[in-house]
Amino acid sequence: MSGGGFSFLRHFMARKIAIDVSPERFVFDCDGTNVVLATYLFVGGDGRILGAGDSVAGEPGAIRIALFGTDYASIPTAKPVTEIEVLSAFLRNGIWLKMNRPKLLIRPSISIRGQDSLAAALQGRQVETLRQALPAAGAGSIDFG
Repeated sequence: MSGGGFSFLRHFMARKIAIDVSPERFVFDCDGTNVVLATYLFVGGDGRILGAGDSVAGEPGAIRIALFGTDYASIPTAKPVTEIEVLSAFLRNGIWLKMNRPKLLIRPSISIRGQDSLAAALQGRQVETLRQALPAAGAGSIDFG
């Protein structure tokens, strides 16, 4: 299939996920199903991602990381973790795990709404930061509303 044909197919086959963002919570909406996640990521003592949102069940000793803070510097890993990596892990958790969407060959189309509410938290780089984080989280295409 030519590149143009695949783009056409991807446009019609990809799931569409809208994400309403704010410094306090992200709301993931797909096919009428909403998942609300507080802006926290939970990691284990080994640096493994355990979950996102308000809490993670069954994981004693989980470290809670504020998505828009500097806590990510304390994640126990061999190399320093960046803000983009933390945001990507949070978004990946919301897109794939919380939305109960299997990892398909066709990545979802993501629409971001409310990005201006993140201006203070991301020093005015909200669109750039989300554009960098979303592909690693599994987004096929990204638009800002």
